[in-house]
Amino acid sequence: MADKKGGARNTISRATILRALKKTNFNATAAAVVLGRSRSWLKAKLAQDTQLRESFHDARELVLDDAESALHTKLQSR
Repeated sequence: MADKKGGARNTISRATILRALKKTNFNATAAAVVLGRSRSWLKAKLAQDTQLRESFHDARELVLDDAESALHTKLQSR
């Protein structure tokens, strides 16, 4: 099947997307680069796939919690 530009459509599995997200610490822009796609493509995939979207948001929350804890610890040590 062809994409809108007439090129071959190659699908990227949920597992591959999750691996790219994990590799980039759940940075959507960096993960899109790893996948060879645009950030808007990745955001569209997240919007379409409930399980993928929930995994992304849960992991982002953990990453942010860890960063917040590290910052709090650093500020406490001053």
